[in-house]
Amino acid sequence: TCPSFAMRGCRHTFGLMAQPDALRSFLERAGALPRGTGFIARFLMAWPQSTHGARTFRPAPVAMPAVERFGEQICALLDTTPASDDRESTVRTVLDLSPAARTKWNEVYDAIERELGTGGMLRSVRDVASKAAENVVRLAALFHVLEHGIGGTIDAHDIVCAERIVGWHLLEARRLLA
Repeated sequence: TCPSFAMRGCRHTFGLMAQPDALRSFLERAGALPRGTGFIARFLMAWPQSTHGARTFRPAPVAMPAVERFGEQICALLDTTPASDDRESTVRTVLDLSPAARTKWNEVYDAIERELGTGGMLRSVRDVASKAAENVVRLAALFHVLEHGIGGTIDAHDIVCAERIVGWHLLEARRLLA
């Protein structure tokens, strides 16, 4: 396990899980505000079908090497002391896209934009879809950092993988919000 630590001047990405009834109640009480302010658009939404009644017992695996490698990489990243400025704020690292990644991301952006127009499949969730290309590049950056550490350039493979995940979440948002 990693020890506790404090960070100043950082940006964070986090996951939030909510029970369906709690989320539904929040959205009903808040009215148009969460969508109108772009709050909901910043989340990758999912509401998978329940598996209750179909979960047969399976013993836990003896080892989970991929999960172990993930944990080791997260701890290694957390152990890295980021550079600080004279106010003790973290100096942010900027990851660039490789030329192939930039081309792929531009294609993703344009494809999403086309679907926002009249007759487009994302028109009913324009608020969420308008942030999707941004979410693709953010997720691709996370993939890059987990695989290669902080630094270097994001490659097209990371964009493709992130596009698949964000695309699935866009379909979920359409199913849940439209």
